[in-house]
Amino acid sequence: EAGQIQGVLSQVKQDWSRFLGTAWEEFVRHSVARHPVLEEQWLPASRWWGAGMDRKPLELDIVAENATDPSRVLVGEVKVSATIEDTRRSMATLVTKAERCPALQGKHLTPVVWVLNRPEQHNPHVLSATDILSRPRDS
Repeated sequence: EAGQIQGVLSQVKQDWSRFLGTAWEEFVRHSVARHPVLEEQWLPASRWWGAGMDRKPLELDIVAENATDPSRVLVGEVKVSATIEDTRRSMATLVTKAERCPALQGKHLTPVVWVLNRPEQHNPHVLSATDILSRPRDS
């Protein structure tokens, strides 16, 4: 029995990072329509996968239309951890990816990077779990 417990514990430790990343991404996706992001309301978010304008594979973690203006779209990247420099690179990559997305052509993009434990910085487009949980919930 102790050997089985150790085996399970070993497997959990091995898969923890992937599990946490998936759970955090789902949490962010579900929070978009329930909590204002950058003081705006958004429709439910989804993930976007497909071929970019250049026909290369493309994935966006978060895509949501603005609740009052469908020409505006929230796009996001979700990270478990990142340094300030990582968030800068992620933001630049996110904008480039979103501009390659055929579904977003002609849309005004609002990019956001969500980091579970955000590094200390003053960028309103980089949000953490605390930022989500401290916002009032939309009823």
